[in-house]
Amino acid sequence: MDPKFVPVGTVIAYSGEVAEQYEALEKSGWLLCDGREFDESENAELFAEIKTSFGSQAKGVYNIPDLRGLFIRGVNGSSGADPDADSRKALMAGGNTGNTIGSYQEYATGVPRNPFQATISNNDIVSMKLDAATDAGRSGYAGEDDTGAWTDGSGGDLETRPKNKYVHYLIKKSRLDQYNDPVMLPIGSIIPFAGMANTIIEQQYIKCMGQALPIVGQFQYLFNAIRYVHGKPKEGYFNLPDYQGQFLRGVDSQAPEFRRDPDADKRTPPFPDRPEGDRGNAGDKVGSVQMDATGYPLSAGFFTKIPRLPYSEGKMAMDGLVKTTLDWNAGGVDVNVTESGGDAETRPVNYAVDWYIKFI
Repeated sequence: MDPKFVPVGTVIAYSGEVAEQYEALEKSGWLLCDGREFDESENAELFAEIKTSFGSQAKGVYNIPDLRGLFIRGVNGSSGADPDADSRKALMAGGNTGNTIGSYQEYATGVPRNPFQATISNNDIVSMKLDAATDAGRSGYAGEDDTGAWTDGSGGDLETRPKNKYVHYLIKKSRLDQYNDPVMLPIGSIIPFAGMANTIIEQQYIKCMGQALPIVGQFQYLFNAIRYVHGKPKEGYFNLPDYQGQFLRGVDSQAPEFRRDPDADKRTPPFPDRPEGDRGNAGDKVGSVQMDATGYPLSAGFFTKIPRLPYSEGKMAMDGLVKTTLDWNAGGVDVNVTESGGDAETRPVNYAVDWYIKFI
């Protein structure tokens, strides 16, 4: 790929460990997207492209993007795909807000397209329809309430997220490296490809489907970059990452109190059934796997509507409880619910692409 088509400011995913390659990556023209602060004179080509979009703590300094624990989303523009685009925040002081590049957004939990259903214990809703003849002597009966209420609820997961695998995000800082050679995409970098497989792309890239490849020969440079991060199938072989159906998330790598991925330590290896050492990375490391999750809404609860309930001043019949001493809405009550319904997974709006990894 001609480096002139990879401009300064380009962000890429990288599938290998960066700790041992950190210095080499920087010398070759790439920075880890960890939110570091630089003087405007440092990495001047990069500053000319991103300015203070991602933060500026003081005059004359700027921050590079911090994608630790985060997903990447396209700027909404006028598409309407992000309904909360105008309320997006700055992750770091001085960064962009609203419907612009560099803005930050917390997770959100929407009402499922396939609605939830809940079973409330000790409550026979079908028998709740009362009539004046049988309940004439019950004081306070005033009919039925069919309006519902906003639920002050709890439970759910620690966040809302799609299925994902950890990668490191890098940003191109200059056109030339320390040797004045054009900055190239590093071996082990991941690109989204929207075309059909062809001989041109396959000269440098291979589709990420978890294949087992030999550690010597055509793919030995790729092995040197990613090692056994994504699994070791047998002696002399290594696994490519399998990104089929996966979203990519930046490795968090922060102290627990600052993490944006609350379940970072619970992430699993790509091959959990293999012997120890052959499974690939787990926890807060590149290559680890995480299932989708659904958190309770941050901005508002759910509106719950239960038909055929008596008004708050009336009495109600609940199975197994004394009818004459229990008032509905007499106070807040926690109930256990058994949920069903919902969609097959939790996911953001998205397009499908093929993920390819650079091997030479």
